[in-house]
Amino acid sequence: MLAATSKKEKQERYIKYLKERYIKYLRVEGERCSSAKRLGLKECQRCGYCCIFLTCVPKPDEIEPIAKFLGLTTKELVRRYMLIDRFINTHYFLRWAKEGQQGITGKFLSEERVLDKGYCILYDKETKSCRIHPVRPLEARDVNCWEESSDDGYRTGASCWSRYDICKFVPDFKPQGNLRILRINKVADIKAK
Repeated sequence: MLAATSKKEKQERYIKYLKERYIKYLRVEGERCSSAKRLGLKECQRCGYCCIFLTCVPKPDEIEPIAKFLGLTTKELVRRYMLIDRFINTHYFLRWAKEGQQGITGKFLSEERVLDKGYCILYDKETKSCRIHPVRPLEARDVNCWEESSDDGYRTGASCWSRYDICKFVPDFKPQGNLRILRINKVADIKAK
């Protein structure tokens, strides 16, 4: 029993370390970005901060139009650009991978990888634009960094997924036991530090 507790404690310390490192990374990136909020403006500056902070989650009915826009099947879209994640241990959903997560697209996002650094895989840093901007998910359209009320917008997409929606896009998906997925509760918590 002591060895199991020790292993669990090590895992918790490691996750705490990853979270602290990620928060520091976001602060540094936030200072580099010329966001509308930082500049005191009320119009998107296409700085990419929202695309580095949290990748958005499309609702299930938004996935097929995005795949068509990119000239892909939904299966290809999931395999190339998306990850399987879990919303507060209740149900699974798909979200965009970050640029450092290309090697695990189409798969379940483990707890250690939730805090990977990088921009959304669909953000083009050269042109400062979203590759799917005309058909981007509602969650992405609703985020306005200059508005305090948009801080929890990223949860909109995940909450639209029912328990069985994941099977429509990943028919052979097998739930991952009883894993706990780390969540940053509020964007404001990180911005305030």
